[in-house]
Amino acid sequence: MNLIGQWKVSAVLSAAGGEMKWVTREEAEKIEDFDLSMFDAITEFRPDGTVCDLIRIPQGTAQAEIDKAVAEGCEVVGSCIVAGKHVWKEEDGKILYNTNITGEIFDEELSPWAEIEADADGNITLMGVLRLTRT
Repeated sequence: MNLIGQWKVSAVLSAAGGEMKWVTREEAEKIEDFDLSMFDAITEFRPDGTVCDLIRIPQGTAQAEIDKAVAEGCEVVGSCIVAGKHVWKEEDGKILYNTNITGEIFDEELSPWAEIEADADGNITLMGVLRLTRT
């Protein structure tokens, strides 16, 4: 599967209502205290093995403020700012994403690498909780 390009969140795995289920933004808007900002992020897979977490720059942000952020090392992509970077790779026929999560569970070291799962519709799932569709 070719991941290169930008992807938006189409559904989030939620435990609202006592059961785990995928909810769209429209469904999430009806759930009290749901963090809708999860649907605003864009994930960009680059050919160099980089994954960028993009956040839209709020409308009305002064160009001088954007220029200052860039001068301080922030990267701007279109109308978004790069909020984080990870890496991805293909290995043994699997596409893996570095979550940057480290630690141990039951004295077993966690791998920061999580498999990116693709479904028949061409959507992908990151870390088992975000379903993304190509923009």
